[in-house]
Amino acid sequence: MATVPHELIAAIVDELEDDRESLKACSMVATAFCPPSQRHLFRSMWLHRANWQFYTVAQQAPHRGTSIPSGTIRRVSSLLSESPHLAIYVRDLTIDLPDSADEDVPLEQILQAVLNLERFVISGLFVRWGDLPLPLASAILDIFARPALERLHLLNMQGVPAPAVLRVLSFVRVLSIDHTTFAEEDEGSSESAWPLSAPRLHHLILSTSIPPTYALMLSPRAPRLTHLKKVLLRVDISARPHAERLLSSIADTLEELELDCGDLSSPLHLPNLPNLRSLTLRIFRGLARHLPNGFAQTLSALPRIAALTLIFAIQTRLVEGM
Repeated sequence: MATVPHELIAAIVDELEDDRESLKACSMVATAFCPPSQRHLFRSMWLHRANWQFYTVAQQAPHRGTSIPSGTIRRVSSLLSESPHLAIYVRDLTIDLPDSADEDVPLEQILQAVLNLERFVISGLFVRWGDLPLPLASAILDIFARPALERLHLLNMQGVPAPAVLRVLSFVRVLSIDHTTFAEEDEGSSESAWPLSAPRLHHLILSTSIPPTYALMLSPRAPRLTHLKKVLLRVDISARPHAERLLSSIADTLEELELDCGDLSSPLHLPNLPNLRSLTLRIFRGLARHLPNGFAQTLSALPRIAALTLIFAIQTRLVEGM
């Protein structure tokens, strides 16, 4: 019987990358099909707590609608211990920080094993960084320091070391920060340890307007965002001065901008953005069925752009007796 070339087998399996049941069947049909099938099966993974079914609505929110394969921290740790070669296939990892001591060591072991991560999502579920065991915190920071990392997403975290995030800006392509605070920087750090620019960062997402987020990005020690082309910002009234400073600093390269404007009760004025091509405005209206007070003035002051998208978030009215 003729041997089927490995390249042909890989090409066949690649066509099934979104069909997990077929990939599982392929991995068991013959030895030659196993590695290419496992490469897709274990590429993306969400590790959650053992009590995930009791998550609050807020804790479930970051994962709502996702189709990433999931497993408990201890179960995945056991799997990688039995089959350590599977760790090399993991490129996209989402973790929920544990609230139970018996999950700390298994998560640390997983993070030490997955050496090829390109995308890393941490859902802190409001666990304080200072409460993490030192070995687990060190394992997370080790991933932050890997140049192969391209996309970093920080969700609902408290007290993340600011120096680690500022340094990761020097090599990631995408950074997303949501409801996250940062610990004070180490004033004793050598100036040579701080990156001067962020040459690869092209997409920045700041989906909450809490002051620590802007304080981090506008810090004197933050690298210059010289190649940033796409940005999403939440611009509540209190955050507008910070947002204007940030936008002014990246005006020469910014091409796509999405702003979560809240209720837009007062006009929004953007700085000069000469290369902006696409603008999206998200406006919360709730039960109101009229345009917000600041809408007309905001539109009249917009720069010349090729595409404008308006998104109105509304609440439906409940009809009594229905």
